[in-house]
Amino acid sequence: MKTLRKIIPAFVLGVGIGSLMECLFSLIYGQVFIGTPAFMASHPSPVFVKIIQTLLYGGFGLVSLLGEQFFPKKNNKSLFKATAIHFLLIFAYFVFIGFYLRWFPNTPSVFISLGIFILIYFVIWILIYLAEKRKIEEMNRVLERNHNHLVDE
Repeated sequence: MKTLRKIIPAFVLGVGIGSLMECLFSLIYGQVFIGTPAFMASHPSPVFVKIIQTLLYGGFGLVSLLGEQFFPKKNNKSLFKATAIHFLLIFAYFVFIGFYLRWFPNTPSVFISLGIFILIYFVIWILIYLAEKRKIEEMNRVLERNHNHLVDE
């Protein structure tokens, strides 16, 4: 049950981010964007295309959740190593899904998409890192205040 409580939000987060990206592309191209023309043409039904894409978007959340298992719970593990493993898992999934959903119509689009993916990954990583660092600093301040309060008594 504890695992299910993590899996469902991770899946929904992946679907949400994927759907937001679809909305962004719809704005950029000025039309409703369900999938690439090549992927749409390879399947008889837009409903099937939407269902497959939605499930695969949810997979991003699940792969990310799986990758979180490598992050240090104690100080004896390397944050760099954990980040590298997490990145490689999500990156491999992105490449697989990108080719399957035909996001890359030509060679330059592969490199542009990968570059954008890397940039987005590291921006998100930095934001999460800074938020976690802020939490730790706040906990340390609370502990220090409590320690000083105990010493003063």
